[in-house]
Amino acid sequence: MRIRESGTNVASVTGKLPLVIALVVCGLSCTSPLRDLKNDPGMAEMRVVQDADAERALEAALARNDRRFLGVATMALEIPGPDEAYLLAHEKYGVREINGGGDHGLTEERRRMIRGALDFASRYNTLLLRHLRETGREEPIPHAAPAE
Repeated sequence: MRIRESGTNVASVTGKLPLVIALVVCGLSCTSPLRDLKNDPGMAEMRVVQDADAERALEAALARNDRRFLGVATMALEIPGPDEAYLLAHEKYGVREINGGGDHGLTEERRRMIRGALDFASRYNTLLLRHLRETGREEPIPHAAPAE
């Protein structure tokens, strides 16, 4: 005998209950980062760069002719890496900002994310500066201190 409740076949749902529970549990645990991004989409890039490959990111940027250096914007814009990267970013190539969302009321998780973004930007900027030197696109800035 089949029992019907509000048009749903209860017997057929009950047989699939373990699958439904597994999907719900996975959905809750697997979508937590997505839920966080939906709540605060401005932090998307900050989350993505935590495990990103700076070399591959630079290759993709150069393929679209983007030679901007990376900066992380918390309360101020920080351009990590060699001093010359900072000068070239301001004088010639520009800066692409990774939103750090400010630095007031930080949790330990946000501090870790900001450090991760700064580390990624430093590696990226070092690689970009090396690329500019190797391709002869880096022109010395007259008032810049010589690179060591």
